[in-house]
This record gives sequence, structure tokens and C-alpha cells, in this order.
Amino acid sequence: MAYSTCDTNALRDAILRMWTPAVGAKSLYEVTVRNQQKINASFGHGNFYGRLMASRNIPMRPFFPNVQDYSDNQPPFEIAEEILSGSWSEGLFLYGHSKIKIPDVDYMLVLKNISFSKEDQLSGNLTLKEDTPFVYAYITDEDSVKMWNEFLADRKDVAGKRLSSRKLKQKLHQNYQKLPLISQSDNSNDVDDGAAMYINRVDYATPSLKAASKVLTNQFGRNFGNIIDFARELQNEIFTGSDIVLAISCEGWPCCAIEWINRDRIWPHRHVVQKITEDGFHIVPKRLTEGDFRLSFSCAETKLIENLTELQHKVLRSFKAAVKYYQDTWSPNIKEIITTYHLKTIAFWHFEKITQGSITKETVVTHLILLLQELAHALRIRELPMYFMPKVNLFENVENSEETIKIAEKIDQLAVECPFLIIALENITCCFRQPLGLASFKMGEFTDFSSRLQKTGKSSGVQNPSEGMM
Repeated sequence: MAYSTCDTNALRDAILRMWTPAVGAKSLYEVTVRNQQKINASFGHGNFYGRLMASRNIPMRPFFPNVQDYSDNQPPFEIAEEILSGSWSEGLFLYGHSKIKIPDVDYMLVLKNISFSKEDQLSGNLTLKEDTPFVYAYITDEDSVKMWNEFLADRKDVAGKRLSSRKLKQKLHQNYQKLPLISQSDNSNDVDDGAAMYINRVDYATPSLKAASKVLTNQFGRNFGNIIDFARELQNEIFTGSDIVLAISCEGWPCCAIEWINRDRIWPHRHVVQKITEDGFHIVPKRLTEGDFRLSFSCAETKLIENLTELQHKVLRSFKAAVKYYQDTWSPNIKEIITTYHLKTIAFWHFEKITQGSITKETVVTHLILLLQELAHALRIRELPMYFMPKVNLFENVENSEETIKIAEKIDQLAVECPFLIIALENITCCFRQPLGLASFKMGEFTDFSSRLQKTGKSSGVQNPSEGMM
């Protein structure tokens, strides 16, 4: 493999320094506990600063709201469980220099009083097809039809009783808007055809901050708006936002994805495949012309990443870090073309073809470069088979071939420019080794803010948090 300007030893070291968070956590609390344990083991109890800088990469979720706040206290719209999904559960979240915000957290809220069985697949109550992950969901049991009547589609020309994804999401949104501390103004979310309802990280406390500002203004006779604005900005940096997705449990494995069980592969091991298929899958409310719900393999994907070796995980995180660091320079439309889901899919196909033992400390550079080249190739031909349903092309809707070819060329160039790859990886790992990070950045911001107030003779009345730390 040829490199144009490359110190492979330095790139290898950068990959090996990539910290790998815990994988498979079911809740944000579990993410916090397991990653804190890994941080303590990595840095030791004596290295307080290293542990402090690493700990800032553990997410903070406001205590309000919680899962039961989205649920009714009676059937049918009750939440059975909350499942953490996405990058925080998979150990693929990225952090870096002081101005990178903590990534949002993805949750699936699994409905309690409804599920679909293997028999529902056979009878057609789930309209599964090999060439689309979208399905319609029908309820035929009389008791279930009565219970979920207000959430059925209004159309009279459909056979059976079809569940409406839009009505389910409207109900979720209504419950959220009823919460007493939620701002009802600009941050309200309209229900659309997408799967997730986004909860802004500052929605939680905006009304409370406004109330505090009013009390302080009345008490002291001057405007404390600047302090409130700073508090909102700080909250936006240290708390996570949330993508909330309703989900319905489905028994067994979708018949349209049987090929994944039976195809020849080196990885994952047969017992992992069996465990994944026995655990079932979900459908989530996302509309397209092919269906009202979308198959979700989120739990299966987390289980796959959980079964990667430490070195495989480092390579995958390095792959994501390199793409995310440079992608905004490739195209103004890049986020509509390349997503984290595409990167995971590239990695799954790559790992499936090789033995886990083939990724060693000496070969991590080779595999990182291969992942980049495989992404470039998929973009060039505009074809990326979905990992569990290969008849579905994830790049089918990428229309501008000229743009994707240019992006592919830039990725190919990045793959052989080790110094640029090292920069991307060092950006992610620097906070473990240098006195930089969100905490120090925000401390400096607040110190500057306090100084400006004091110079104008308007003391903030708040002690500078840096005092007493010298």
C-alpha cells in the first residue's frame, strides 16, 4: 500500500492512543459509571488532572424530564422501557477541543401495550420486503384494536386496522409539551415524517432561567440578562440534547433479513448471530411511501460493536474521527451525504471479511486506510448495501454524481496523507494529555466575563470560580 507523505509509525501510535469508551450501556447512568471506571483504570487515582479532563467527556443529562414524563399513567400510551442507543451506547461518541459540543443522546422509548410476534410476520400484519426497511403495521386482535383505536389510520380503504406512526408521534409530542418546565416558544418541535423528536438541551431550563432573571432584576434593581445568557450557554455546552424515538418490540428476526443469518462470513461468530436474532428487533415511526414505520436494528448494531476487539474499536473510532474532522471541507451538503450510519456500515462489511486476529498493532494503519478507501469507492459508485438487508442501497438517493466523485477523491487523498490523519486523531485525544478542554475553556470565559463587569463597576455578585483553586 503506497502513501504519499506518511509516517506510519506516528499514525499507528495515534490510533493506539485512541481511548475506547465502554460499549453496550443500556442507560446514561450506566455510561457514566462504566466510563468512569475505565477512566480511573486508565489514569490511576494519582493522576487527578488526567481523570478530570477525561471525565468531562462523560455526558450530563438534566434530571428532568425522565422516561415516565413522556408516558400516560394508563393504557394504551405507556412506556415499558427506555433504551439508550446510538454513539453513547456504542462507544463511538467523539469529543475534542474546547469548542466541540457534547453529542446528543439517542433514546428509544419502547411502548408497553403493543408488540408484534413471529405470527404477525407470517400473516402479513408487518408488510416486510427485502428491498425496503419500511413497513406498514396492522392490528387485527379485537382487544388491541379497541385499545389503540385513536392511533389507527383514518383511511377506510385499507384492509385491517393500520397503525398510524404520525398519531403516535403526535401523542409523544403532546405529552412533552405538557411538562411544566418546558418552554413553549421557539423550541417547540413540529411533528414531521422523521423518526426522532429532538429535545433541545436548553429547553429544560429556559423558563426557570427567565424566572430567575426576573427575580434578580426586581431584587437588585438592574438587569441580570448577561449572567442568564451565560448560564444558558454553559448549559448548552455541558448538558446533552436528546433524540427521542418511539419503538415497538418485534419478536424473532425479520424474514426480509434472513440473508444476514445465512450468508458466509468470518465475523461475527455464529453464537453472536444467534443471540442477536433471538433478541428480536424494533419498528420505529418513520414514514416513507413504502411504509409508515422503519425497521430498527439499533440493538443489533450495538451488540456487533460490543463484540469487536479493542483494536477493532480503535480503528472504527479513528475512521469516524478522521471523516468527521474533515468532512465540512469536502462539501456544504456533506451531512446529507455521509452519516455515522454509513461509516458503521462500511466498517461492518470490512470486519465481516477478515479475522479479528488480523487487526494487530502493526496493521491498524492498513485497516484505517482501507476503511477510508472503501468509503470513497462506495461514494464513487453510489452504492452502499445496508448491512442487514443488502438489497437496500443506502446511497440510492444521492443524486449529484459529480459532487460525490469529488468527495471520493478527497477521501482517497486523505487516506494516503498520514500527517492529516494524525491531526484529526490528535484533535480527539489531546484533551487527555494537554491542559485544554471544555472546563478550562469555560473557566476562562467566565473569568473574562466577570472582569468586564467589574471594570464597569457592576459586580456580578458571584464569586469567581477560579478563586481558591490556586
